[in-house]
Amino acid sequence: IGCGNGLMLKIFDDLGFVIIGMDINFKLLETSLIEKNLICGDIHNLPFKSHSIYNIYSFSVLQYCDHDKVFSEIKRVLKPKGKLVLIENMGRNPFSSLYRFIHKKKGWAYPPFQTPEKYINWNQQKMVSEFFSNVRFQPYHLTTPLVMLAYRIFPNTKIVHKILYILFSISNLFDHVSLTILPFLSKFCWRVIIFAKNKE
Repeated sequence: IGCGNGLMLKIFDDLGFVIIGMDINFKLLETSLIEKNLICGDIHNLPFKSHSIYNIYSFSVLQYCDHDKVFSEIKRVLKPKGKLVLIENMGRNPFSSLYRFIHKKKGWAYPPFQTPEKYINWNQQKMVSEFFSNVRFQPYHLTTPLVMLAYRIFPNTKIVHKILYILFSISNLFDHVSLTILPFLSKFCWRVIIFAKNKE
């Protein structure tokens, strides 16, 4: 869901999965790396029969949607014990919040259909568990967004790229250690992977 230009679709296709890609942006679908089984549609009204889909994968989609409606639709179309993997942005990371502030002040435009409205948050695990079983939130990117912000600010030269790559690797290691020692910091991460399974 939210397959965009089909990068992940191609990876799943190469791995031997039977794939269906859906995105609300028809122009993005026209640039897809995969040309088969593409649907232009809305995640709030999935064009699939109930209990017809084995697995659902999505990247950075919930921030544009009504969360309750989306989870309800996903639950409807997933087969019993069907699996769900969502990679989503959360809203409480101070560095990504700084980026969003700069983004707004500079008047940078979002692509069509990609203006964030409501971010998932760490406390919604209970809500997701009402729809699915085996729900697990895995956080990442605690301090790394600061380095990502630097990519937008500093010139794109080889030396800058090398320095930022090193800083990103260091901050990534710092994040891993920090989240292991201080798990309460999870709620302040930029991203979360949501794993879940449909109930029988």
